[in-house]
Amino acid sequence: MATIMLIEEDTAMRSLLTEWLRADGHVVVSSRWADRSLAEPADVVFIDVPDPQIQLRSRVDEILHSVPRAAVIGLSARLSREVTDRSRVALAPGLSALLGKPCSRREIRHAVADALQRTSSL
Repeated sequence: MATIMLIEEDTAMRSLLTEWLRADGHVVVSSRWADRSLAEPADVVFIDVPDPQIQLRSRVDEILHSVPRAAVIGLSARLSREVTDRSRVALAPGLSALLGKPCSRREIRHAVADALQRTSSL
């Protein structure tokens, strides 16, 4: 399957997502922002975005600078559930998807599959 880097501040969310992704056969490297090592190659990078209106673009740019071939998926508890807000915020260059927390295992699977399909067609 894929190598997935998971950068998530919330310990419980990080553990749950790691469990789900590993159960699907992926290799998962997880950390908090402060503890991350971007030297690891990855196919997909999940990033925690506490405030998508302010931090999204800088976090995506940071990841793409360090792991340029990775698909980036944002996770945010502050993401509005309104589709119009999600679409506007998701326009950050380089972002494959932006999911609101909490999210379902189905949403995670779909986002990973979509991201991997996009990167394999490049």
